[in-house]
Amino acid sequence: MTAIHRQRNRTDRQDDAAHAEVLALAVREGRSAILSRRLDGQTDCNDTGFVSGSADRQQLILSLPRDADLQNPLTLIAGEIVCVSFRRNRRKYFFASVVEEVDDGNVAVRWPDVVSRMQRRVHERVTPPSAERITVSLGDSNCPDGVLEDLSVGGFRVRASAPSRLANGALTTCLFGHPDSAGALELNARLRHVQHCDDGTHSLGFEFADLNATAEGRCRMAHLAAIAARFRQSNPTP
Repeated sequence: MTAIHRQRNRTDRQDDAAHAEVLALAVREGRSAILSRRLDGQTDCNDTGFVSGSADRQQLILSLPRDADLQNPLTLIAGEIVCVSFRRNRRKYFFASVVEEVDDGNVAVRWPDVVSRMQRRVHERVTPPSAERITVSLGDSNCPDGVLEDLSVGGFRVRASAPSRLANGALTTCLFGHPDSAGALELNARLRHVQHCDDGTHSLGFEFADLNATAEGRCRMAHLAAIAARFRQSNPTP
């Protein structure tokens, strides 16, 4: 592992108050998360979400993940060690815990002693130039079209006038045009969070899916990086 790689993956511990606040907000917002564990020498990752929990009860409830085929509930055993990660405010948080109970479609894990935060953003997001209004069309009737708020190689946010009926973690297509692109750029993305804003609009956060899996996807990543770089140049840091 290189020094640069180690630097990018350093984490910083939250103090007790911030730790409790991050988890409390994640529970209150019903944020989606990833539950991972070691299985047959491999890391097995599955989608989950926060349901309830509190530091007072020393317990956290998550929705029981489905198996790889999304057909059956994942088999988890009391005493099994799991890792849970989630994103908030463009940061990635994670913690290790122990399964206490599995029942009624939920899994109870022990409230963690420590939550860690990635020291750097997974992908730096940049906002479009103020003079540009970029409409994003989402290929699902359950998810309204919106205006691009920010963009990175990893994902984007849109501001929509209507609420989304799309489930957290659901996959959809997105189309957005840009002066740098020849026509609209079409990509697959997963809904990761929804924030209800004070002005009555809704901020929807999406994560691009499987861009690094194919040569075509990597080309689109390069295209996104170029668009993000132009945004950055148009919004210089004071």
